[in-house]
Amino acid sequence: MKKIISAISVVMLLIASAASCQKEVPCEEQSVNVSMQYSFDISVNGGPGFDDTPTKAVKTGWENGDKIFLFFKPTGGSLLTDTYATMTYNGTSWATTMHKDADLKSGGKLSAVYVPYITNSIAPTYSDSKWNITCGDVYYNCAESKEYNVESGTVKATLAMKIPADYVQFYITGIANTEILTCNNVDSYSDITIDGSLAVASKTKTTDGKMTGRKFSTSDQGIVFFGRLKSTLPTDCHVLVTKAEGTYRRVIVGKKLEHKAYNLGAFSTTNWTPVLLPGEFSVSATKSVRFSYGNLYWTGSAFEFEKDQFSYPTSWDSNHVGHFYWTIDAASAYAVEYVEGGEQSTDVLFTNKEGFTIYGQTGWRTLSKDEWDYLLNTRDNATNKRNIVIVIDGENVEIGKGLVIAPDSFSGPLQSPYKIADLNEKGLVFLPLTGSRQKNSVSAAGVTGYYWTGTAINGNGAKCMYFNNSVFIESNPRSDAKAIRLVKDAK
Repeated sequence: MKKIISAISVVMLLIASAASCQKEVPCEEQSVNVSMQYSFDISVNGGPGFDDTPTKAVKTGWENGDKIFLFFKPTGGSLLTDTYATMTYNGTSWATTMHKDADLKSGGKLSAVYVPYITNSIAPTYSDSKWNITCGDVYYNCAESKEYNVESGTVKATLAMKIPADYVQFYITGIANTEILTCNNVDSYSDITIDGSLAVASKTKTTDGKMTGRKFSTSDQGIVFFGRLKSTLPTDCHVLVTKAEGTYRRVIVGKKLEHKAYNLGAFSTTNWTPVLLPGEFSVSATKSVRFSYGNLYWTGSAFEFEKDQFSYPTSWDSNHVGHFYWTIDAASAYAVEYVEGGEQSTDVLFTNKEGFTIYGQTGWRTLSKDEWDYLLNTRDNATNKRNIVIVIDGENVEIGKGLVIAPDSFSGPLQSPYKIADLNEKGLVFLPLTGSRQKNSVSAAGVTGYYWTGTAINGNGAKCMYFNNSVFIESNPRSDAKAIRLVKDAK
């Protein structure tokens, strides 16, 4: 008799399971797991990706193998810390598996998290009072704190999956998925957490801001990158792609990103320009360097380069600091006021300390006094490879006046004025007449150019290179803030 009742129960359960899946929105194909005591009837609304993307190559529909993790908080209880469930899509429907016996009570709340590119080797782990999914720099799709009910052993819920409103996606063709993307408007994160209140968030920000390229399918040539918009966005958007041969940039002036997918089109060196200027410059008998494409500045949250060789701040703005005190500490260098304390002649300028990064890249540094002197006065034909010139745009309007330095390969002569296009084509470095800063006052901008070297002379002073009609290297107080142009050693 018991066997007959048991068989009838299983049949009734299978009939109920089949009936629960007759919906327009795909739900789970049930597989009864007696040890767990639960079957699942969970509907998934919403798609897995950005639905406003301008290219079909980016994922917009659920695909075979997609996984959604479920985390439970039964009514009257706490977040379950020893089990979770996985919903797996087989191309037409979802199947759900509990990973350990659990008592889900008569109902409660759950949070669902979908992460693209998740592999079988990545699974949620519980520590520090929260669930953690260590998945790298990708967006996530979630439904937070949704009600579920348990009826006759079946867990019922409806999930409205959405991408958090501060995520952004980039799509680029013509590059490999080994390339790296960085953007000054965007942070990247290395994990996703689900806390005791079922709130879903990214907690661990990557220190270098690098976003890893990923492909949605093997047939598509496009690469997608994901990041999270910063709370305060810089006005100009700097996007950089790092390839094997170097880093290239695009600067979108006056552009603040939005929560959407951006199609950046095909990568080519005609619409992306190198972060490093192409020419090589000897700074000793055995060493050459390449210059960054613009002066260093502080955005209020990060170090970046000016959008071109000609730009620099002419007044105080805490979100655009381009004149720095000579200090070993970066925060002290861009502060409004110079603070003394324990300076020594052996100090290292903040840009030359190990770990200093821009756009997630290391290896940047400021030339020493001796290197500036060799570049300007000692290398072959040195004095004929520098000049004070005027730069004009395509309409013959003056952009600025400053010092031009030619690479070793330049055969000259230098001229004045230079058009921007000619300057860039010949790989010439242009240093504008930046002036200097005392506290919140910038002086001599457009009259004299002051640039720090990496050489300290004592606790109070350091060497700087400056120019107006001629070029000099002399000692200046560390408390006079000056411009900085960085280099990388040439390979």
